Amino acid sequence: MFNQKILKMEKGYVINENGEILRGDYFFTNVQELRPQPLQCNRSPWVMFLLNIITLGIYGTVITFAMGKETNITCENDGKHTKGFWATIGLSIITLGIYAIVWVIGWMGRESNFLRLRNEPVVITGGWYVVIAIISAVLQAILTSVTQIPLLSLVVGWLIAFLLMALVIKKHNRVNEIYNLEHFPENIKEATK
Repeated sequence: MFNQKILKMEKGYVINENGEILRGDYFFTNVQELRPQPLQCNRSPWVMFLLNIITLGIYGTVITFAMGKETNITCENDGKHTKGFWATIGLSIITLGIYAIVWVIGWMGRESNFLRLRNEPVVITGGWYVVIAIISAVLQAILTSVTQIPLLSLVVGWLIAFLLMALVIKKHNRVNEIYNLEHFPENIKEATK
């Protein structure tokens, strides 16, 4: 099947001489062996949103970086690399949060280019994600100061956050689905689960 001669790429990933990426475990996947495997393309925005609320944002952060790692697999031909959790957190602290914005724009830009190259709808870009998040924060501040009803501000914030999360997950699921169909045509049913 796959040639045994393997070159090291980065921690957790190797690439064989045929250029195929082999990966080990990362975050919440059940990867048991080093062989090419389909990426998850059925993440639910509802599940992610509820678990994010229950864990006070920790679950969403972990899954976002897992999706960033998947982007390094799906978009590896673009020659770019989406940084991992610790590098992004460290750079975000040093830059007072600015790097987190740069990370989101870069990550989503890679996926947008992936979709554009395949004549697929982009769904949402990193720039629009940031603009909508800023508008949401301003709207929440206005609602809180004008209506004096913090619950209204909270509900609006959650609705906009869910909308953004749903768009990002829809886009990422589509990127992974296309990757799976391109790399696992022999088993389309397994590749799209």
